Amino acid sequence: SAALSRFNDLREIADKNGISVADMANNYAKLQVALSNTGISAGQTVKALDFISTTMATTGKATQQVNAVMLQLSQALSSGALQGDEFRSVYENAPEILQAWREAIGKSDVALRELSSTGQLTTESFFKYLDVIQQTVVAQTGLTEPADTVARGLERLKNAFVGLIQESTSASLPIQALATTLNVLAAALDELIVLAAAFAAAKSLQKGADLANKAFTSLIDNINGGTA
Repeated sequence: SAALSRFNDLREIADKNGISVADMANNYAKLQVALSNTGISAGQTVKALDFISTTMATTGKATQQVNAVMLQLSQALSSGALQGDEFRSVYENAPEILQAWREAIGKSDVALRELSSTGQLTTESFFKYLDVIQQTVVAQTGLTEPADTVARGLERLKNAFVGLIQESTSASLPIQALATTLNVLAAALDELIVLAAAFAAAKSLQKGADLANKAFTSLIDNINGGTA
């Protein structure tokens, strides 16, 4: 189905950058609804999400930062302009994107905050100049593959789990319903990971306590043997 094909595109991007495919699908669904009457295609939306997440991941941002900025920028693009809290979040965590955006619209001499407050960082301009913005960021940062981390590895593991269930249960769902399903699955997997980590920690503590007890017992036996 079209939804499954789109999910696979988003999954590839999410795995490449070590971020949540559920969050990616959710952001995509929100954007598609908001942009449905603008002439911006699904392919352009996917391209934008790929660019944003890759820029964040390859410039050293943590997984949680990537997901947070993806959400903030997606919400801003859905509303029509980047302003307020969304602007502040992107300004703090992804200044490379904003600086390239400013250059693309020919406002290099204008402060980014002024561009935001006067409503000049619009969804229309972002998608209109997306290729230019991306080229500028690549030239300035030399985007490469993001470094592997434990957090990114865990996200890829979650994505694989979600993907297996999605393929068997949600192939016929539209993308909005699919995004909701994926978020539920991801939340459930988060719970399992936390429980597994807690169990592993408890087992480790118990093992340490057992070793300490054996060492203490041995010490007492040696003392008793030495004084016998």
